[in-house]
Amino acid sequence: MNTLYIATISKAVKTSAGGVPRNQFVLHFTTGERILTGPLPVSLGTAGNFAILAKSGIDTVPASVITGNIGVSPAALAYVTGFSLTADASNVFSTASQVTGKVYAANLAVPTPGTSADRLS
Repeated sequence: MNTLYIATISKAVKTSAGGVPRNQFVLHFTTGERILTGPLPVSLGTAGNFAILAKSGIDTVPASVITGNIGVSPAALAYVTGFSLTADASNVFSTASQVTGKVYAANLAVPTPGTSADRLS
């Protein structure tokens, strides 16, 4: 960090078309700390564990592929449509061939209602 670099591009270089620069270029730059601009990241809490999280519903087409968990809250599992859902034996989540995670909804067994979206309502 904070290191000065000098790069010189001489007239001896050639472009891919065979052209040469008229003058030599000398570049000076110093490395430093990266300064972030813009707003700070928002903490999503447990909602950050979801690829898709919706309040009213999620719909898909069979050819889609979703990497990560999806969930609806306060909506019920019936509002997750277009997926071939298979309920887990614990009834905490479902799975689907189009989702490489789990499918959660507010009406599934505990701990899903709390996990599933911190209740988007």
